[in-house]
Formats: sequence, structure tokens, C-alpha cells
Amino acid sequence: MIASNLAAPLAPQPQGARSCPKAKVPFNWANTEPPLALANEWRGEGEVECGEEDSKHSDGSADSSSCDEDDLDLLQRKLAAGGSSKVSKGHLALLGTGLLCFTMGGLSNEVTGLFLGQLVEDFELSPAQASLVVTGYTLGIAFGLAICSRLGDTLGRRFLTRLGLVNAVCAAATILTAVRFEILVLARAALGLSTGLFFVTVPALLAEGLPTDKVEGYLATYPSGWPLGALAGILLASHPWRSVLGLGPLLVATALLPLLFWLPESPKYLLMKGQKAAAAASLRKLGTVKALEGPEETMDSECRVSFPRMAATLMCREAASTLVKIWLPIWVGSTSKAVEAMLLMYVLEILGILTTGQLVAAASSERTLAQGARINMLAGCAASLGCLLCKGHMLAAGLLGASHLVAQANASNLLQTLFTCATGAAQRGTLLARLGLLGYLSGSLIPSLAGLLVSVHGGVFHNVHYMLLIAAALYCVGALTTPVK
Repeated sequence: MIASNLAAPLAPQPQGARSCPKAKVPFNWANTEPPLALANEWRGEGEVECGEEDSKHSDGSADSSSCDEDDLDLLQRKLAAGGSSKVSKGHLALLGTGLLCFTMGGLSNEVTGLFLGQLVEDFELSPAQASLVVTGYTLGIAFGLAICSRLGDTLGRRFLTRLGLVNAVCAAATILTAVRFEILVLARAALGLSTGLFFVTVPALLAEGLPTDKVEGYLATYPSGWPLGALAGILLASHPWRSVLGLGPLLVATALLPLLFWLPESPKYLLMKGQKAAAAASLRKLGTVKALEGPEETMDSECRVSFPRMAATLMCREAASTLVKIWLPIWVGSTSKAVEAMLLMYVLEILGILTTGQLVAAASSERTLAQGARINMLAGCAASLGCLLCKGHMLAAGLLGASHLVAQANASNLLQTLFTCATGAAQRGTLLARLGLLGYLSGSLIPSLAGLLVSVHGGVFHNVHYMLLIAAALYCVGALTTPVK
């Protein structure tokens, strides 16, 4: 096993230590402090099976902690970290990298539709041709995810992130100066490719470089950059399209340059490659020294949650949220206050994500994350059904739309956090890429097929309510398939 070659030398196991067959993670017993000793007592070490002798005390009573590992997993890792670790500049650099990468994505993706009129006028296009600016970006995301599905665990997290950043700078500069529509579409596709890379490399960098007591909270917080970028784009909607779609991503990418060229490679990726000295240096630079004294993750460990169920849940969420975002404004039937409603939705989404990040940071069980995702999926279903009653009522629809946006964002973040933390380093990049690609395909194909039910007569859309009903049904299916452990 790779892990046996990479793990630090272990001191002899204390007499009487117990172990559960589900325990895949060896612990370093050297220099054990009280919190770590407690975590080791719960999880144990080695490959001893849990038999009747280990599951009962000397008086014959059952030991309730011998194999109850699913409930205690997050709490064990946090206790093993030796308590709350200090925030270092390395931790802030990782969080800042995630926030800025997703701010660039939100700015590039969420507000493009507001500038289609300017594009039609500047390049003398039809509306269908102008929509290629949106399509090119989404196709680029799919291509970036496809690259990571093959190379995400081969070339390194930092290398792929830097590659995406350099590509984003070139693409944004090209968008800013494009004089031909074909060049603009290709540049947008290149910018989408960078976003697809970031979808995989950023959570991997955070999960593998942060101390165990901060991983879940930071993973659930950095996606707030996406609605933050969308909010900035909406506030700048009165400016020329080049300022927002070209100069905006270029400025964000410029701010990312010093962060990404200071950050070291993922320490767990280095361990996976057998570079133990480099991994220790990376941890020290990040300020995550406690990870050297805590539990070491096995590099070939299997994912602790069901990939098919996780994929099904995220695919339902992605398709449902896309349906609501596309058709809710049309269902409401008023565009005069659309910008105000969008501002409200994205502000509440940011607040919801930040609040959830604090709650996740205090979670003591992976089951808590999964159950929180299920609750948010059901909330998305309720908000989608509630929108059916708000035709013509902009304020009510805006509030329900905001509730839906918060629910679907939190469901996605909770599931991504759970999956990232439950996946071994050796396959984290590949599985995250495949999960993202499946979600993207679902968010593109299902809304397109469902849209065939909508008809237009005399400039009026008919059967739009079916889109909201389909979205509600997808949220229900997603809640049922959520991999609650």
C-alpha cells in the first residue's frame, strides 16, 4: 500500500488499543497529546477486527464507541488536530484563492445575458448568434472538467491552478480587445476552461492544505465568491460589456497572481508522490504544522460516500436550479424590476453561504453535512412550488427566488464539502472532475429537453409552470438520493 510507505514511523501500539474494520486511517502515536489520545482511543490503529472481546467491557456491557465511526468521523479528526489551530497567512491565502477564482467565474458566467443587446449591436449579430457567447463559456467549463478527470491527480493541484490562471489572463485580455465575434467566442471558451479547472483544483488545494479543524468551514465558505462576482457584474451592468466581461476577469486574475505563485503545492499530493520532505516544507509554509502530528490520510483509501448517489443528487440540484433561474423571471411576467430582484437574490445567497460556512465549521459528523444538504434540497422544492403562486408579484417572487438560490447553493456546498473530505487524495481530483462534469451535463441537457414543453404564441410564453413543477420534482428526487450515512 502507498500509505504504508508514506506514513510517518509509528511508535508501538499501546496495549489494549481497539480498532474497527472500517477505520482506514492510521494514527501517529508519537508525542500524543490528550485530545489526540482520545481520538486514537476511539478510532484505534492497525487491522485488528472488532470482535466480541473488543466490543464488550470486562463487566460484559457493550462498548458503544467501538464501531460507531460514521457519527464521530469529523469530531475525531478535529480532536486529533489538537484543538482549534491558529489562522495563518497560508490559510488566508488558500481561502482568498478560492474566493477570487469563484468571483471570476460568477462575474464571467452569471451576467452575460445582460450584455447580449450590446453584443448584437456591436457585432451586428442575431440574438441566436449572440447566445454563442454564453454557450462558448459553458463548453469551456465542460472541457476543463474533462481535462481534470484525466489529469487532476497526475499534474498536481497547484500546477493546474496556475495553468488555469495564466490561461484566464490571456483569455480576458483577448475578450477586452476582440474585434471579431469568432475571436470573442473562442476567448470566452478559453475563460470557461479555466473555470472548469478551478472547480476541481481549488477544493483539492483547500482540503489538502488546511488543518483538519478548518477544512469543512473553509470549503463551505469560499463558494460565496460566485454570487459576489455576479453581484459585481449586476452593479456594473450600465457599463460597456468589455469592462465587465473582459476587464473584470482580468483584474481578478491579476489579484490572483501573487497568491498562486506564493502558495506551495498540496502537501498530500506531494506525499502521494513520495516527496515527504517537500510535503513537510509545504505544511510549514502554509502554517499547518499540526497536520504533521495528527492523523495521516491513507492515499489509496476509498471514498466514504456513494459516488452514484452523490452524482445523482448533484445532477438533480444542478438541473432544478437552472430551470428556476431561467424560467422564474418569465413566469413572474415582469422585467422592469428584474435587476433589483437579482441583486436581492445574490446578496441573500452570499449571506446564506457565509452562515452555512460557520455552521459547517462546527459540525461534528459527516452525517450532519448530508442531512443539511437534504434539508436544503427540500427547501428548494418548497421555494419552487411557492413561486407558482407568485405570478405577477415581483416582491414575493424575488423573496422566494432568493430563498431558492440560498437553498440550492447551500445544498451544493454541503455536498461538495462532504464529498471532498470523504475522498482519498489519490482520487480526489479525478472524482471531483467527474462529479462536476456530470452536474454540468445535467444542468445543460435536462433544462434544454424540458424547455421543449414551453410554447410561444403572440409573444406570450405558455406552460412555463411545468418548468417550476419539474424543478420541484428534481429537488425531491435529489433529497431522496442524498447519501446520508
